Amino acid sequence: RPVAATPADETNGPATPDGRRLLLTVGRGQGDARHFQYFLLPLAGAAGALPNTRGAMPGALLSPRAVLLHPAFSPDGGRLLFESESDALRDLYQAVLPGDGRAAPQPWTRNREGNFWPAPCRSPAGSRIRDPLVAFASSRDRSSQIYRMRWGGGDLRWLTYSGGSKWDVQCVGDRIYFVSDADGADR
Repeated sequence: RPVAATPADETNGPATPDGRRLLLTVGRGQGDARHFQYFLLPLAGAAGALPNTRGAMPGALLSPRAVLLHPAFSPDGGRLLFESESDALRDLYQAVLPGDGRAAPQPWTRNREGNFWPAPCRSPAGSRIRDPLVAFASSRDRSSQIYRMRWGGGDLRWLTYSGGSKWDVQCVGDRIYFVSDADGADR
């Protein structure tokens, strides 16, 4: 059955790590006039029932000027990291999720070449790093390579040094997977 029915286009993003809420994107308008809003939609089995979303949904979580790409929740579900070109360049933004109300996106990276595909990762076993890690692609060194830093910022590490571009970053366990065209095909 439909879980939402707004009068606009809807797409789903990831669920929060606890499985209780789903990020919902609602897009209205066409072309350059297209406007996006983002909502946290309670899922079945969560405390309370699904909201009645027939018509406009109140309380947008985020309303950036440009589309939110590759959203990812922190392991505790309290922060959302995403890629956007809200300020003309693709960079990563973080929004601390309030209990109720709007989240204010804050720039997480600033680079004139761009940053893409954020992926939350576990800190290595036995690590003294308290903040979770995030892997991402960045073209800050003239080709898209993989980097990682702490979710709270800092401790930036350049992880790949090979030719070709890298993208579609995913963390699974203690490994980082990505797509590269280093050998002439996407692998």
